[in-house]
Amino acid sequence: MIALLSLAFAGTFDAFDKASGNEARLDALFAVIDDEGASEDHGEAWSRMGGLFADAELEGAALVAYGHAFEKGATGSAVKAFALADQVGDHAIVAGPLADYEPEDAKPLPGEKDERSHVAYLVARDLLRRDRLGPTLDWLKRVDGDSPDFADAESVRGVVLAAQGKNEEALVPLQTARALGVSLDKGERFDTKILMNLARAYYGARNWGQSIYHYKQVPRDSDFWVEAHFEEAWAHFMGADMSGALGLLHSFSSPFMDGLWYPEADMLRVQGLFMMCKFGTAVEEMDAFEKHYQPVLEQLDGALTGLDEAGTFADVGSYLDKGIPKLPPLVIRRYRSEDRIAEARTAVDHYRTEADGLEALGKHGTKVAGWLNGRADTIAKREGGRILTRIKGERDELHRMLTDLELARVDILQLESRLYERAAATGTLEDLTADRIGKLRELRKKKGYQVWPFEGEYWADELGWYQVDSRSDCPESLARKIGG
Repeated sequence: MIALLSLAFAGTFDAFDKASGNEARLDALFAVIDDEGASEDHGEAWSRMGGLFADAELEGAALVAYGHAFEKGATGSAVKAFALADQVGDHAIVAGPLADYEPEDAKPLPGEKDERSHVAYLVARDLLRRDRLGPTLDWLKRVDGDSPDFADAESVRGVVLAAQGKNEEALVPLQTARALGVSLDKGERFDTKILMNLARAYYGARNWGQSIYHYKQVPRDSDFWVEAHFEEAWAHFMGADMSGALGLLHSFSSPFMDGLWYPEADMLRVQGLFMMCKFGTAVEEMDAFEKHYQPVLEQLDGALTGLDEAGTFADVGSYLDKGIPKLPPLVIRRYRSEDRIAEARTAVDHYRTEADGLEALGKHGTKVAGWLNGRADTIAKREGGRILTRIKGERDELHRMLTDLELARVDILQLESRLYERAAATGTLEDLTADRIGKLRELRKKKGYQVWPFEGEYWADELGWYQVDSRSDCPESLARKIGG
């Protein structure tokens, strides 16, 4: 049970109260912390140390101390600690200990209503990052509806519900978050994130039309547009609109998409062609995929050899700062716009910078500098490990895709054989281009549209507008159903 500890500890902190100067005060606090017989007072000692560091504008050292205080149950400085965490960029060090308690055990959290809501939201966010979905929802209940953090809290609630498979339930908090974001002027980036998660929730609910509608609202100049474009193609595919999916996926063949990690887009194109019985084109796409990605796989294998968590974090930093990574840029380019890695890099820089200037703490400076550098190392390993795990997973998935190509070729040969057997029996094989000009004429009749055939030249302003008008070559006997 977390409890607020009284500031009146008779006798235990006499030396601290009488001490003059930070070094003497630290001597007194370390004496308490090192005394195993005073274990009940350790939380208060760490909390006082946090206050001492905060007054000296050593935000990183204060956070480390407050983190230890929270682990011991001394949460009286929670609001102050989280305000420091906002400055440093390291919320996990104080959110983590609180997240290990049930919300009802943290009722004594001090501060004003909005301050308590801010703490609860950040604890919930930390829990989500650790995939503890149930406790995340519990802590979100502590965010007041009038709090400035409520829009963010509702956004997180929607993400958690979708992750739990409750996609229809996720829609209401996401829609609430979006409306609040507009009224609070939280900006386009916040709104775009909500749009993405709404589209994904509708996708999870198998409402392909609404999913497509929300993906299309993502602005073209957004960091999320390419991701939305790809996921929208999946919604078309699952809705059995192969032409729509292929039209969107055509953008990924352009040179403007070079350097982006979307091998799944190429495989989805192959699958779409396969579903339309366009076997010859599918095989050509498979050959191109293998030619392009086999060297990429070999490059990934080489780059990952001997690379650990800290090395991955440093490599991403090298890419973001100088554009010179060891890893292929196409697998780490996404981190240019990721809030989490930006926050982690800010925290690491803060801790290391602060550790370099602790002469004022006298003999304790070396010890505290060790804490700070240790915390920086922990963050680097944590975030580097997260990124490394994802890249290794993508490497393994690419290997699986390349392996599955051979099986897909066998499937295509078998189905193509069945198609030609049917053509031999009926005496007809559909002309795939017979209605192409007619389709273009129909499209030109749409108000506000200008349509022309694609002739192999890509233009940036055409991305996202490609349409494929080809019909399926599958006879009824080979028709396949997906989505639903």
